[in-house]
Amino acid sequence: MGRSNASAAALVSAMNPDGASPAIVTDQEALVLVSFAHQLVHAMCAVELDRKLNGFSTTGRVIVAVWSYQTAHHQQNSTTRALFESIIRAYPFAELLFFSLKERKGPLSPYRRIMQRSLWLRQRLGSIRIAHPDFFYAHDASADHTAQAFMQALQETRNICYGDAPGFLYPGLRPPRQSLTLSLSSLKNMLWQSRMSQVHDWYSATHAYAAVDFNEREKDQALPELTPIPPDLLIQHITQLREVLPAIADFEHVVLAKQRRPSTVLLLSNFSKSRLMSQRNEVLLYQRICNENITPGARILIKKHPGTTQCFMTSLLRSLDNFQVEVFPQHLEDLPIELFTEISTHTLVLSVSSASALFSLMPESKVIHALKQKHICKLFYPTQQNYMLAANNKILIHAKTVRPQTLST
Repeated sequence: MGRSNASAAALVSAMNPDGASPAIVTDQEALVLVSFAHQLVHAMCAVELDRKLNGFSTTGRVIVAVWSYQTAHHQQNSTTRALFESIIRAYPFAELLFFSLKERKGPLSPYRRIMQRSLWLRQRLGSIRIAHPDFFYAHDASADHTAQAFMQALQETRNICYGDAPGFLYPGLRPPRQSLTLSLSSLKNMLWQSRMSQVHDWYSATHAYAAVDFNEREKDQALPELTPIPPDLLIQHITQLREVLPAIADFEHVVLAKQRRPSTVLLLSNFSKSRLMSQRNEVLLYQRICNENITPGARILIKKHPGTTQCFMTSLLRSLDNFQVEVFPQHLEDLPIELFTEISTHTLVLSVSSASALFSLMPESKVIHALKQKHICKLFYPTQQNYMLAANNKILIHAKTVRPQTLST
């Protein structure tokens, strides 16, 4: 069982009697793998907490390696690259390793064998003098297994999972070989399986840090030991990031100035891209949630998921034509929603994901976890419903209880 937030905080305090700094054993480097900007908040919290618990300097070198699922993000002038360059300024001791488009499409392509990628990574990391860092990664559940390529390259380092912010943990087991059948999905699985050939030892995390403990160790899936991140540490990092991103406060000022009429923020997930439901049903899900919680004609501000496509947005906006709908501006849409503290404090937020549990850690936030059992049973694929019901129940246990309200214009 993972420790409670209180016990994790107490452990840090015990190492810091009377506010004194713990004895520093050594400076220890950390290599952090991220794919989305929202992961960086939780990754840096995990790095700081791990260093405090182990007596390392909290300002030791950190290398943030960005590997995006969207190859276009690796263009030299991409907005994603510019965003990470802005965010990293919150951490003077950190440096950005943003792989080029040529590197992302070539030696780091997910279509290459894991061991080919790891061999190249060992040389690439050696070129910037990274020897034996602690390796932090969100999870390795995706079929590309990029984190596994890093672990194969680093081998003897400590591997630490920081969850999938705020995060469900994933088993650290080698994916089982699936039986071959005459189907397109089976052929795709065979392709992904072939990339794992030559991998003898499968590496995984021995420890994990996450903002919310979803008590997942009840599963016998080789999950790492979990220490929850204390809420005050999470809020500290959110504050640091807001200071280097003044565009957030400027946008919040504009949004709240329109509060003569109530508004609601709708947080999107990526259920259809995760193959949990069809795109048509995901549009229908948000339409039903809005109709259940908001009076027609009220203002809605939509925060896209990093994986949301423009095609999906077009369909969604068409389905919500009985509301006054706005979308987060493009230069802010990839920022973590938890950084928008003024909006979440003064505006109702409708969430369908584990973000609901994350917001429960933040004082004064007004969030409704809008995904219900009836939605799951009617709109998700039958093969995914048991998983979603169990995951949703875990979120509901931790999510702040906010009484749903009908907003009028």
